[in-house]
Amino acid sequence: LGHAREMAVASGVSLVIDHAAVEFLPEALDYSRQGFIPGGLKRNIEFIAGCVEFVRQPTGIPEEIRNLLFDPQTSGGLLLAVEAGEASDLLRSLARQPTGVPARDIGEVVEKTKPLIMVR
Repeated sequence: LGHAREMAVASGVSLVIDHAAVEFLPEALDYSRQGFIPGGLKRNIEFIAGCVEFVRQPTGIPEEIRNLLFDPQTSGGLLLAVEAGEASDLLRSLARQPTGVPARDIGEVVEKTKPLIMVR
């Protein structure tokens, strides 16, 4: 969510992120469930939390997933935005690359609102 915040602030927009579409490293969720979280997570939550609202109802988004979304570590993934009408073409193009670049649509850019980032 840190990179999403930077992108939203710099572009003057808000982001809606579908937490179920975000891919995590294979064992990250298990580690998060067991309480293995990085030392910088608390600082990252304090820095970003005022900009984020978790809006999924009725059961909410589990804490272990919220922790992974706030995690300051990255595994080399990139966050980018394209015009909505170009997203499918970009995803197909990336999949056709010789190395098969894994990519997915995780949300949308919307007019700037409060909160800056909505996670559903």
